[in-house]
Amino acid sequence: MYRERGISWARGFTLVEILVTVALIGIISAIAIPDWGTVLLTFRLNGGAREVQANLDWAKWRAIHENVKHRLVFSSTGYTIERFVNSAWEDTLKGKDLPNGITVQTNTTIEYTVIGKSTGGTVKLCNTKGEGRNLEVNTRGRIRLCRPSSCNGNC
Repeated sequence: MYRERGISWARGFTLVEILVTVALIGIISAIAIPDWGTVLLTFRLNGGAREVQANLDWAKWRAIHENVKHRLVFSSTGYTIERFVNSAWEDTLKGKDLPNGITVQTNTTIEYTVIGKSTGGTVKLCNTKGEGRNLEVNTRGRIRLCRPSSCNGNC
């Protein structure tokens, strides 16, 4: 300890100050950690919806660019992107699984023509918490991402 003109100068922290700080961090962490599980489910749902939206845009772009119809075929846990070649649907370009805990509630197929038009449809994604995200594709190929009030709800 250094003392100059009646002022006490201390260097560093005392053991009591460090223990109080560690205890406060522990209490705050104990309160926050249980919420991370539910937050991660929402993050996965949002990320999965954005990934599907990006692949819908990609399939539309490929249909226009290659002058060949493309489609996304959805199943309960993922989807595939296919190309129309020689009068038949073949040539799977991508097979994608959705993040853990995310499912597709509507087994649908969305097809893009060579000018970017679509058959239209709604892809409903849900997580285990009961939250949902809908991707609505209109006949012009435009995609709208929305948040319904429930997992199988409409926007």
